[in-house]
Formats: sequence, structure tokens, C-alpha cells
Amino acid sequence: MTEQQTSLGSRLGRLLSANDPANRTKWAQDWKNRGNKVIGIGCLHVPEELMYAAGVMPWRLTGTWEAGTPMATRCRPIAQTEPYVNHVLESLLRGEYNFLDGMVTTNWEDDRRQLYDYWNHLKATPFVFILHLPRTDSELGLEEYKWHIYRLKAALEEFIGTEITTESLWQAIEVYDKWRSLMMSIYELRKKESPSISGTEAIRLTSAAFVMPKDVLITELEALMSELEGRQASLPSLHPRLLVTGDMLDNPGYFSLIEQSGASVVMDDLEAGSRYFWKTVGNNGDPIDVLAKRYLTRQPSPRMFFWDKGIDQIIDWVREYDVDGVVSLPLRDSFHRLFGAPHLTKRLNKVGIPNLSLTVEYHLEMVGQFRTRIQAFIESIDNT
Repeated sequence: MTEQQTSLGSRLGRLLSANDPANRTKWAQDWKNRGNKVIGIGCLHVPEELMYAAGVMPWRLTGTWEAGTPMATRCRPIAQTEPYVNHVLESLLRGEYNFLDGMVTTNWEDDRRQLYDYWNHLKATPFVFILHLPRTDSELGLEEYKWHIYRLKAALEEFIGTEITTESLWQAIEVYDKWRSLMMSIYELRKKESPSISGTEAIRLTSAAFVMPKDVLITELEALMSELEGRQASLPSLHPRLLVTGDMLDNPGYFSLIEQSGASVVMDDLEAGSRYFWKTVGNNGDPIDVLAKRYLTRQPSPRMFFWDKGIDQIIDWVREYDVDGVVSLPLRDSFHRLFGAPHLTKRLNKVGIPNLSLTVEYHLEMVGQFRTRIQAFIESIDNT
């Protein structure tokens, strides 16, 4: 192995392990040690640039990946409740978020509203805020969303004791857009016949952005880019090429199982994947206006009432990334996603895209059954 390959492997390895349980608080703790504040983010519809502009580190809430959530179970029934929120609540009750100064989430669904209620009731952090999220990307929805972003801005300014200026917002947007552009460039490398990074590595790389300051991450990604272009990911098989869709599924174990079963995950439509960084903000107009538009109109979550736009994007990605099949992984009892699942299946079937839907837990569970279903799906594609 050359010195350059060793350097690439070491740098990439650090990034891929950034959101592992042993590492995920490292950068936040360093940030705190320098006298700064850290705010937990409970939804990808929260404009992180507001925090960054105020000198606060946004830190995306990752729940425990352990199977058991005994403390959360005492507070709420595990059946018919969203698994991601259950695992975040478990981490909260264990004291794993004691370093946080605040938490911001949205009313994405009832369970995330309840997370805000628990957090607020426990007085877990000095600052707690819930951001209203409209269900449409209409002009009225955009104006409503902007108004609530202004509310968040005012609340942050009062908490921090510092004005979030227009200049600081544009600086934050510039940093975030640079990171987004780098990530989209890396995802372009997945279009190759032999992708530069595997699907497992891609979800780990995106998750690194949950827990690292974006300026630090930009430096790391820029150093990686030229070397990644000539890299070939180590995959048991390059075909079939799959796209995985779902929501807050940040556990890389699921993607590793798919790829170990003989497929290559070359694209994703995930809250913990492409939806976190897809679409830049730009630099024209009022910063709150452009932030609101970006966060409300990019690839939609199931809360939105424009599912067809999201499915259209998935179909476009299928063509761009030469995808052979789509795997949908809705979280158990994630009702917004489950309600839309039949429509997704119908649309994909209509255009002849093989697809499979498997309901999963937030933590890695029922590995044997999951592998069997994936292998059967892979065989069905190979036989067509």
C-alpha cells in the first residue's frame, strides 16, 4: 500500500467513524471546552445556519443504537410510536446529552412534538424550541415557515445574548453551501460503474456532518476529494445497483447487510443521507427568505403534501445513477412514511422499477430475516 493510500484510508476512516457511539460527542465536547454552546437538532427541517451564524454548534441528535430502551419505555409505549424518537429519548434519560445547551426540533409528527414536551418538562437544557413546519411548499406555506424561522432567530438571540446579523447569516450559508456542494460531488462519484464509496461509507460520511463543525468537515472533505476520484470501493458485488429510501435511518448496519448480500447501494433518499445536504441555498435575496425556500422545497419528507415531487426525484435518480431497484425502509410505526408507501410502490411499478418495502427498527434487528428478504429481492432482479 502506498503512502498516499494510507493517508486516504486514515482520513476517510476518521470521518466514517465520526458518528460511532464512542466518537459522536468528541467535537461537541471540544467546542464546549472553548467556551461555546452546542444545540441539539431533532429534525432536518431546522435551519442550522441560524445556530452557526450565532457561534453555536448544531449537533444532530442520534439516538442509542442499542436494542433496549427501558427508560424510554417507562415514559411512553413503544408500540405505535416512532422508533427514532424512542431511542433519542432513551439517550436523553441516560444523560448522554448532558453536554447540550439546547434543543430545537419541529412538529414533523406527533412523536417529535412529544419529544419537545418531554425535553421541556425535564428542563433537560436551558434552551428548547419547537419550529412549526408547514405541510405544503406553496407561497402561503413559505411565508408561514419564514415567520416561524424569525421566531427561532429571536429566541436564539435572546438566549445567546448576541444579534444574528445579516452578514453572519450569509457567512454561515456560504459555509453550509460549500459543504453541500462537496457532498453532492462525492455522491456524483457513486454514478461510476465501480463507485468510489460504498453505500455504507456514504451514510457514515453523511452522518459525520451530524456531529462535526462544518468548517472542519469542509477541510477534511477537500483533502479527500482528489484521492476519492481514483478510488474504488471494496464491494462484494457491483450489481444490482440499488437506491434506498426512508427517513431517519442512520445506522450503517442496514446498508452493510444489503451490500454484503450482493448488491451495491449507489444512491439514497434519506433524512440521514442525501436529503440532509441536497440543494444549496444560494446567495441572492434576503437570507431568511432563501433559507426558508431551501429547507421547505428541497426533496420532501413524508410530512409534506407533495409526495409526487419526491417520487419524481427518486425516479430521476434511478436513471441518473443507473439504479436497478429501489428498497424502501420505513421505520416501524412511522405513520407518515407508511401511509405513503403504497403510492410509492404504485408509481415505481408503473414505470417498471423493481422495488421492495421492508419495515425496520431504528436499531439493527432481525438480521437473518432482513438478509433473506434482501437476497430474494436481489435474485428477482438478477432473473429479470
